[in-house]
This record gives sequence, structure tokens and C-alpha cells, in this order.
Amino acid sequence: MKDTIKTFFLFLFVSLMIMPAGCGSPQPAVSDDGCCLDGLGERRAVGFRWSVYGARRTPNTKEFWYNAAEQFNSYFDYTCPEFIWIVGNLRGGGCNLGFPADTDHELIFTADTDLYEETFRLFSEMGVRVWLSFEPGHAPVDELLHLILQQYSHHSCIVGIGIDVEWNDCSEGSKGTPVSDEDALRWIGIAKEYNPDYQFMFRHWRVDVMPPTVREDMMFVSNSQMFPDFGTQVREFQRWGEAFSPAPIGFQIGYPRDRDWWGEYDNPPQFMGDSLFAAIPNLGGLYWVDFSTELVFDDIDTEKTTANLLATASEWRVGADRVGSRFETGERLINCGVAEVTFHQAAIADRGFPFVELICALNDNIANYSGGSITYKCDSDLLIKLSQSDFGPAGNSTYSHYQLLVPASDEWNTVHFNFGEFGQPDWATDESRAIPLITENVDAVYLVPALDYQQEESATLKVKDLRLTAGN
Repeated sequence: MKDTIKTFFLFLFVSLMIMPAGCGSPQPAVSDDGCCLDGLGERRAVGFRWSVYGARRTPNTKEFWYNAAEQFNSYFDYTCPEFIWIVGNLRGGGCNLGFPADTDHELIFTADTDLYEETFRLFSEMGVRVWLSFEPGHAPVDELLHLILQQYSHHSCIVGIGIDVEWNDCSEGSKGTPVSDEDALRWIGIAKEYNPDYQFMFRHWRVDVMPPTVREDMMFVSNSQMFPDFGTQVREFQRWGEAFSPAPIGFQIGYPRDRDWWGEYDNPPQFMGDSLFAAIPNLGGLYWVDFSTELVFDDIDTEKTTANLLATASEWRVGADRVGSRFETGERLINCGVAEVTFHQAAIADRGFPFVELICALNDNIANYSGGSITYKCDSDLLIKLSQSDFGPAGNSTYSHYQLLVPASDEWNTVHFNFGEFGQPDWATDESRAIPLITENVDAVYLVPALDYQQEESATLKVKDLRLTAGN
């Protein structure tokens, strides 16, 4: 966590850079245990603006975007991953939706298959928030709102919907028809028919095309670009924040036309984000544009490091013995990006040996990896076990394994490990000890609280990140 001194000098730097404009203070911190889908509140959002035409420069898989959002959020304290996801783009004077829809309007075009359903399902499971957005052209906004929300409002990741005002009743000139208060109220009313917590997002670079007075349940995002330097951008963004205060505002940043100056920073997303959050008190969302994502997040190499296995593993499940041990989870094992389970392990008895375990079934073996990392909380020490077929029914049936013990932690703790550190348990037989770790035969990772089997004990385990890393 950034310390007070660093924050003070960062704030002082921004203040000097943008004077004489006034500066605000950062948003109050909130607990990182809160589910980031429980309304917008004061939690700040960091993520990406996504479009079908801008994302062509990236790997453009749901795993890539989830991983990129996690990396972007790792630069800041108390932020949530969030996307502006354009599900309808301008086409032929109207709007082209990325899913099948029942409409006969001549300016609404649809796809044969749903392009986004699987992505939104993943984001819902992992606690990533999404603003649905579209470029209406001359197509009717009201009908588009209904079609989009009928398609996607069942996903918990959706926090609202909005339009790119640049293309509101406009298909040429990139100006857009200004939005009246009446239109804004009607549109937010349609959104709330599907979920009373939904908010509405307007995007443009001009204040005068936004609703004149309506601010409740609205967010206003500037997509302004072509600045001569960062100081000029900050000053304009400050004016944007003041124009809509106290409503939350957001910015799309990282445009290629501004790369001449942001490309000079060691870590452009982090430096620009820290500066903007410090300078603008009602800044609620920061979105790097998909046109340049690969330029600043190019170290996301899924050949060397897997994406978070909470999002990409074949299956997550919980196991327990039949001699009295039990476990408790919520409605879903993985919620808001965290796998959480409370174990109650029984004491050893004549009828069998007690065990409890959280199981990550992999899509393939671990032959291409040399280790990994885990971010967790656990009331007890935690065993990371590798499930190797040589010790199971297809092998010697001793159920030995290779394992590593990591310490208990009541705070989020990240441990990096190498498979060379793993060893077999004390009770392993000589026959089992003669079998080396054969990574080609490992297809699951077991996470097991190190409880005393001589007596009944309980522990709660939370995991929010598990990855495998390739060797050199």
C-alpha cells in the first residue's frame, strides 16, 4: 500500500503541474473485502474501454482482458476492475448489435451469434464490473436500450448502460445531438425497469452536449484526446469534474494520438492514474482505450504465466471425507473474484482418515510450468498439494503427493513458489518416496488447511489469485 509520504508528494506534484486550477483529495478508502458489485459507492474503477474495432490489436480473448484488468488494478489501492463494453457500434447510419435480437427496424443490425455472453459470464463470476455502451447513430435509443438490457441484464457484472453521445442521432461529423434532461430521465427510467440499481453513462468530450441539469444516477465520461502534454489533459479533466460535481465522472485515456508524451513515462497507466485520482475528487472511473492496450500491457504473456486460474481452470470444487468433516460456501463457491470456503474437519476415527480440500482441476498438466503464485487468506497454515496420478488409483493408490506449506494469514498474502520446493508428506511410504515429481502426471492443485486431525478443527480459506509460471 502506498505510504502517506509518497501520496503527499504525488499530490504536491500534481498541484504544481496544474495550477492555478484547484485540486481535490482522493476518494476515501473502503475495505477490500467488500464485493465490488454492491453498487458503485465510493469505490473507484480502473479498467478498459472495449470495442470490436479497437480490440483487434490485442489477443482479444476474455482471459486476456480479465488478466489486463487485474494488472491495471494492481497499480492502485481500493479500486475495482471495470469495463466500458461497446456492444453496439455504428454501421450504415444505425447501430450494429453484437448479438441476435428480435427487431425489424431498418437501422438496427444484429449478429448471428452472441459475441459477449461468455465474457460477461466470466466477469460476473470474477467480480469485474461492466458498463454496457452503444453508438446509436440514427437508430432509436429507446429500442436499443430494451434490446441490450433484455439480452444482458441477467449478468451480475452489469452496473449500468450508456451511449456515446458523439453518435447520438448522428452518423457523420462526430458531433452528436445534445441530450436533453427529458431524454436522460426517460433513458435512466428504462434502465431501472431492468434493475433499480442501474446507472446511466454518457460519453463525449464536450460538456454542452450532456443533460443540462440531471445528475442523479448518472456518470459522465470524457473521451477527449490530442493534448500537447499531460498537464493540459489534467487541467481539462479537472474542468470536466467540476462541471458535473458531485456526480461521478470518468476518463478514457491512452489514445495513440497522445502517445508522444504518455509514451515517455515508465508506467503510463499507473502514473496517469495516480495523478488524476489525486487531482479530481469525483473521479470514479479510469479506462485505458483498447486502441493502445497492447503497448502498455504487453507483458501479459499467457505462454509464460497463466491467467488467474479462478477464471480459467477446468473446475473448482470442494471435497471432504465421509467420517464427519463438512464445509460451508455461499450460493457460489467463487463470488466477486474470491473462492471462499469454511472447513470443519472431524477428528480421526476408526472409520477413516479425515480430510477437507479445495480443488482446482486444471485444463492440462503442469509440464510447461516450473512454479506459480497464490494470493490467499487462511486461518491456519495452508498446504498446496499437487495431485499426481502415480499415487492414485492408476498408480500405487497410496494417495501421497507433493506439497508445500505456506503460513496462515488474516491479510491478503501472495506467495510465489517453485515446484522444486515441494516434497512428500512425512507419512509417505518408501515406495512413494521413490517416485519423483512428474509434472506431466499432475492435473489438479489441492488447497488444504493444515488442521490437526487428532481433534475437530475449523478454518476459513479465501483465494483470489492462483497462477502457474513457466520456467526460463
